[in-house]
Amino acid sequence: MLVGGRDAQFRRFLGDGDPHPEPTACIVVDGSVVGWVDYDHDRPWLAADEVNLGYHVFAPYRRRGYGTRAVGLLLRHLAEDTGWRVAALRIHPDNERSLALAARAGFERVGDVDGERYWKRPVASGPPTDLGPWSPLGVEAVVELLSSAPLRWWIGGGRALDLHLGRSWRAHGDTDVGVMRRDAPRAFEHLAGWDLHVAAAGRLTQWFGEPLESTRKQNNVWCRRGPDEPWRLDLTIGEGTDREWVYRRDPTLRLPWTDAVLHANDGALSYLAPEVQLLFKSVNPRPKDDLDAAHVIPDLDGDRRRRLAGWLPVDHPWQRLLR
Repeated sequence: MLVGGRDAQFRRFLGDGDPHPEPTACIVVDGSVVGWVDYDHDRPWLAADEVNLGYHVFAPYRRRGYGTRAVGLLLRHLAEDTGWRVAALRIHPDNERSLALAARAGFERVGDVDGERYWKRPVASGPPTDLGPWSPLGVEAVVELLSSAPLRWWIGGGRALDLHLGRSWRAHGDTDVGVMRRDAPRAFEHLAGWDLHVAAAGRLTQWFGEPLESTRKQNNVWCRRGPDEPWRLDLTIGEGTDREWVYRRDPTLRLPWTDAVLHANDGALSYLAPEVQLLFKSVNPRPKDDLDAAHVIPDLDGDRRRRLAGWLPVDHPWQRLLR
């Protein structure tokens, strides 16, 4: 199967290949083998703590992000289960897809080896003790960045409340953009070249586009343009079907998308409905959440007010604002 998956592109960039391949792992999607990843150390250009990576995705499955995800998972294996410290890639200068993959996976070009582009990166990208500063994108910049993204997205957090009321009453330390969990891989592809980390359990883990699991509380992805840049976006991972938004903490709470996500600027900008955003904020509210509720609830229309009152516990302190 692995030999049969070789095509003209494989032979152009990788040669004839081993007649009896034994890669580190196969790339399996929905029960089908779609490629492989491998690493080795027996290369004259490698230093003592370096390994060379290899990979191949069969032709029918290319341009779907499988190679990037597989390389990312291989890096994670190397970091957690081996003593290797640096990963290297040699890529033919005409292999544009592999050059793009290297950039997406956090490799940096360090020179050439025998006419091929030579890339390196640390095997581990463990969570920093200082999670780094924020310089969040403004709403207009978010629209410019995501207007062509092939997925449903919306502004969330305090900025969504600002958009609904048409005014602001406090500064915002970040910018939340919601996407559905099933669309997260599409968001990963759209943000190719960005430095993306899953924020869960108080730590950051580099994200390579693999599915995000609600059971592991993988509900936020921090995004920045490079490792030395400030964080710019917080992708908040939500639940939903084709027709309905679903509350992650209680799947019995559902709304049609037309009620859960509203639109501004002639439809160019989507934002989370105010009662939905306040529902998220109502769990262990912080002072800024109480401030948001005090500004927003008095301006809710009757349907949204009744909806939020029905969702909140009867003894929740915001209930007095809803009477």
